[in-house]
Amino acid sequence: MAFINSYKHSSPSWFLLLSFLLNLLFLSYSHFLYGEEIHLTIYGGRSSAYFHDLLKESLQHADHQVTITKLPEQYNQKRLMAMLVQDETISLMWRGQSPKYDRLFEYVDAPLTMGLKGYRIFFIRKGTQHKFDSIKTLEDFKQSKLIGGFGLGWSDTKIWNHNGLPFKEKDGNIDPDLYLMLHSGKRGIDYFSRAAFEIGPEYKKHNYLAIEKKLVFIYPRDFRFYLAKSFKYLKPILEQAIKDYSTQGHMKRLIMKHFPEIYDPNKIDLENRIKIHLSMPW
Repeated sequence: MAFINSYKHSSPSWFLLLSFLLNLLFLSYSHFLYGEEIHLTIYGGRSSAYFHDLLKESLQHADHQVTITKLPEQYNQKRLMAMLVQDETISLMWRGQSPKYDRLFEYVDAPLTMGLKGYRIFFIRKGTQHKFDSIKTLEDFKQSKLIGGFGLGWSDTKIWNHNGLPFKEKDGNIDPDLYLMLHSGKRGIDYFSRAAFEIGPEYKKHNYLAIEKKLVFIYPRDFRFYLAKSFKYLKPILEQAIKDYSTQGHMKRLIMKHFPEIYDPNKIDLENRIKIHLSMPW
């Protein structure tokens, strides 16, 4: 009886303590969802500025605080992906969506460029535009027997192979090696395919090449963020943040800010190119 009286006497204290703990838990969870301070280490090459801004701005729009540490530019794609597999240093990486990477990594299921990854424009050697001028269909392109150049293992090679288009692959460093192979005219490749938003900035660095003027190859593909194991918890946060950012029109604004040449009639002029659609192997 004394024990029951003692419990009744102390129950308000227990109730207050329990209320305090529940409130603390709720506030912590709310902070995680809506105000988490996120520290990311990502690739810091010059071509990655758009993805830096997309990460930072989309998370900030979702009321998260973001700190980004950039890795040196000399890290190549092969090294970066190996680091991601080993959960070493890097937090995430953006790559073209592929079944291989979807199996290997947790990924953020939100497109990063509004499909522009799948709009492909070619680097060619200066003085060779005439080889492309008569092409208007995929069959015309096959008949031309022009040979593409790709990095070894790029998922684009599966798409080219599926559509019956010849190509050669280059192992190791791509920049500048593959660009120089095309430039030399002695390595058996006629063009080098780049995404519509990649080719303008890259041309500033490799202006010894030319941008093919008439064609755009199209297939349904985009970049995804692939996450290191330690950062899998970011999947729902980034998915919601990026989708909201895109829906509100901010992604298109960011693309226009970073890649204004895409729609410039005196430069890439994407909208007025001959569109050749490729089918997908998956």
